[in-house]
Amino acid sequence: MFFRAKPNMLNNAGMKIFRYEDEAIKYLEEYTGHEMASECIRKTKKGKITRSYHSDWYVLGKLTKMEA
Repeated sequence: MFFRAKPNMLNNAGMKIFRYEDEAIKYLEEYTGHEMASECIRKTKKGKITRSYHSDWYVLGKLTKMEA
C-alpha cells in the first residue's frame, strides 16, 4: 500500500507518493508548516473509551491511501 501526500488542493504541485504513512505525514507537516492530530479518543454508548489512530490529513483530503 502507498500513500499520496497532496499539500495543494487545486493542483498537483508538491504531490508525492510514499511507502509509509508516517513519512507522508511528516512531509505534509514540513511542507505546510501545520501539524494535525493523529489520535481521536471516543466514548462508546456503554461509557468505554476507544482510541482511533486516524490522521486529520485524511479528513482534509491531503493524504489518501493507494492500492499497489
